[in-house]
Amino acid sequence: MTNISHSQGILFNNKLYFGSGDQNVYEYDPITKQQKIIQNLDKIRTSGLVLNNKIYFCSNNEGTIY
Repeated sequence: MTNISHSQGILFNNKLYFGSGDQNVYEYDPITKQQKIIQNLDKIRTSGLVLNNKIYFCSNNEGTIY
């Protein structure tokens, strides 16, 4: 299986964050066109949620919130 984005991106502080099947959460800056890994977690298959100035993702398999 190809490691592609499995979650919808979430826009936060002018950057796009999304989870992937390769167990990473990515940050994409549309102004600089730079993408980087910001967290190595579990496979993220859900969209993120912004709460109290933080982004939370939930692992679809375990239900763990990161």
